[in-house]
Amino acid sequence: MKNILICKLNNGCYESTDFFADQAAEELRKSDCEVTMFEWKKDGEAGLEKLFHVPFDAILDFNSKLPRLKVDERPVVDYLNGPVYDWLLDHPLYHHDVLKNIASRHDFHVICLDEGHAEYVRQWYPQVRSVHMMPLGGVEKNDMPWEKKKKDLIFCGTYVDPELIMSCIEKSPEEIRSASLNMIEYLFQHPDSTVEKACRQYYESKECMLKGAAFPLFMQMNFLADTYVRAVYREQAVSLLLKEKIPAKIYGPGWEELAIKIGIDKNCFSGEISYKKSLEIQAEHGIVLNIMPWFKAGAHDRFFTAMSAGSLCLTDSSLYLEKYFREDIDYAGYQLSSMESLPEKAQWLLDHTKQMQEIALSGAEKVRSGHLWKNRMHIFQQILENEKQDTEKI
Repeated sequence: MKNILICKLNNGCYESTDFFADQAAEELRKSDCEVTMFEWKKDGEAGLEKLFHVPFDAILDFNSKLPRLKVDERPVVDYLNGPVYDWLLDHPLYHHDVLKNIASRHDFHVICLDEGHAEYVRQWYPQVRSVHMMPLGGVEKNDMPWEKKKKDLIFCGTYVDPELIMSCIEKSPEEIRSASLNMIEYLFQHPDSTVEKACRQYYESKECMLKGAAFPLFMQMNFLADTYVRAVYREQAVSLLLKEKIPAKIYGPGWEELAIKIGIDKNCFSGEISYKKSLEIQAEHGIVLNIMPWFKAGAHDRFFTAMSAGSLCLTDSSLYLEKYFREDIDYAGYQLSSMESLPEKAQWLLDHTKQMQEIALSGAEKVRSGHLWKNRMHIFQQILENEKQDTEKI
């Protein structure tokens, strides 16, 4: 029986990661693991210190919260007894400060949602013991009969005005400003490319004062290029759909600003909702829009939660989706390079409910057969067993 510590360190923020922790704990317990849940908000530093000398087979953390904690000016990972698995929910460039400071003495491992992200960690952070690619999972028992679903489209996510991000880029030091603008231009011209490729083509071609900096640091310095491009495509997708009068409802904070910006009815937008509530809402609607957060070899959890709820997922694709799913059979696809066709694709689906249902049911079957949280935790236990065997061979 494996003894696993799962950390919830958000102190009330980023409720989604607490949900992920709960799902992981539930499935691990079902497979006879002993799970200890540490919650910073409830247990505090005193509760954490009680765990310092308890041997664990694995310590699961989300988005590098644990490595950032210190006790008596020392990293908490110095005190814990067991391998730490840091499940990164976005590009590793946002975790550079953590990853660069991982000491070789630490039994520290990383899980990424994208194979390109995993390869990035392997290349630039050799002190990390092992790196694995594993997306988040779909949720069991969150579906609704197709007949009861609203035959319209929804999107759940936050709106950030790209103009605000661009203003920050424009105010940056000249070298960062030039690099970020170059990266943005490159990504718009090559929407299937990765952020690191966009950064590298600039980094290697310019004799700039930051050329001597390590590439991961240069990536971190230009993180706003990634943030900006993602915000532009999210705004564009929603704007196109609403301007073309596609029956749609948008949930999440900030979208009222877009209504004012593009001159449309605010009634299309609802305010902020919890992650758990977003899953319930996805199950109520026929089509769930997904806009990948620039995952080119991975998948966002929205893809799996929409399909496990029996709804059709309308999404841009990735190498991961192409490998495990079939476009227009398991999900409906659109291309970032031809965003103007997105409303037409959405309307066609809404006009052909039989085909929409067939795709939704096929996708649901595919996700429920191998991409739920229980499947992810089975893989996680395999990872632990393989790492244990590799350690014993040394």
